[in-house]
Amino acid sequence: MGDSLGIVHCFADCIARDGVSQDTGFFDLFRPDKLIHLFIFAVFVFLQIKSFLRQPVFLFFRQYAVITTLLIGLSLALGTELLQSFYIPMRHGSVYDFIANATGCFIGWGFANKLKIKN
Repeated sequence: MGDSLGIVHCFADCIARDGVSQDTGFFDLFRPDKLIHLFIFAVFVFLQIKSFLRQPVFLFFRQYAVITTLLIGLSLALGTELLQSFYIPMRHGSVYDFIANATGCFIGWGFANKLKIKN
């Protein structure tokens, strides 16, 4: 599941942007590529919380599903932007991408909490 979600994210990101960050202000948070980032991270966090709560082997992940998932999601959000800034040619990290990713993490958590996912 994670691999296919990553492929969808890469495909959607390539469609939504031209390879160079054009962020110029607050309203760039509402561009289509930012909404795609938000959606992808919301789905990721929702499904990760669901899977951590339902897996029977690792008690730690069942007890701390939300905090673990949020830490993973926020780390991925920050990590992808830092990688783009420093290590990937022709790509630029964006604070607005990070904000969209982080917002998606919290929206995914909100949906998981609202639906009261239980094992």
